[in-house]
Amino acid sequence: ATFPESEVFVGEKATKKALAGIDGATHVHIACHGQYSADESLGSHLILAPGKNDDGILGVGEISNLPFANVDLAFLSCCKSAYGRNKGGDEFDGIHRAFLFAGAKSVVVTLWDIEDAVTHKLVVSFYGHLKAGLPKSEALHRAKLEVLKRHPHPFYWAAFIAVDPA
Repeated sequence: ATFPESEVFVGEKATKKALAGIDGATHVHIACHGQYSADESLGSHLILAPGKNDDGILGVGEISNLPFANVDLAFLSCCKSAYGRNKGGDEFDGIHRAFLFAGAKSVVVTLWDIEDAVTHKLVVSFYGHLKAGLPKSEALHRAKLEVLKRHPHPFYWAAFIAVDPA
């Protein structure tokens, strides 16, 4: 594990309650299915494990209320997590925007559907570079270059972008 001090919620433990209880975390990585709703901006959501009295559907309204004031990076390893729509001017809605609204300083998101096995390689590389002290954007750049060596088609690595509005 790159970050042995991390708390990991996998499978049935990856619930909305677990995510809402991470107050104080500086890095959050979410690997799940996501759904963008082009018809209704509040209809976009992530699909987590269902919990007690909870269907596991984490909508953008709920994401906006997560305790992410200390989160420096939210990495959304979900298909199309950068999708959204321009509401006019510089206003943009979507799943990633909800994480920023919740307080995350930056997010890494995807522009299209991603492939699990290669994404895993990219993520491990990214966090290795991040732990070595590289800035987030450089860590992502180097991880993409490493993936590109074995998987040259842009489908496998170009979907990942960093959004850092600061």
